[in-house]
Amino acid sequence: GDTLMSNIRPYLKKAWLVDRKGTCSTDVLVFHPTSVEPGYLYWLIASDAFVRYVMSAAKGSKMPRGDKKHIMEMPLLLPNKDEQRKIDDCLSSLNDVIIKAKNELAKWQELKERDTANKPVQTEDGMVCPICGSKAVPWSRFCDECGQRWWEKED
Repeated sequence: GDTLMSNIRPYLKKAWLVDRKGTCSTDVLVFHPTSVEPGYLYWLIASDAFVRYVMSAAKGSKMPRGDKKHIMEMPLLLPNKDEQRKIDDCLSSLNDVIIKAKNELAKWQELKERDTANKPVQTEDGMVCPICGSKAVPWSRFCDECGQRWWEKED
C-alpha cells in the first residue's frame, strides 16, 4: 500500500498506510513504494526526522506546506528488504502496545472521573449519595442503596 501524508502543516505528522482503494485531495502527498517495503516507508514518513526535513523547506507561516521537490530529494539509506520488514514488524508491534496502553489509560481516567464526580454531597441532613439521594454512611466507600462508589481526597 501507498502511504499518504498531509502536506498542509506537516508538523502534525498526519500519515496513513493505505489499506483500501480511494482518492485524496491535492493537499495530500501520495508515496507509492517501488523499491521499499510499504510498512517501512510508512515509518520513515511518520518519523520525526522526516517531518523535520519537510519543515526545513516548508512554505507559509499560518498553514505551512511541504516543498514536493525538496521532499523528493531527501537522501535515504535503505536496508535490504528483509531488514525493512523486520523493522516494520518491530515498530508496528511497539505501536500496538502503545495504542493498547493509551486505550487502557483512557478507560482508567474515565473511571476515575466518573467515580470522583459522584462523591457524597453535604446537605443539612448530612452526607447524601448524589445518585440516589440516600443517606451516605461516612466511613463507607459505597452507597448502600445504589452501590455508587466514591473516594475521599487524601490530605
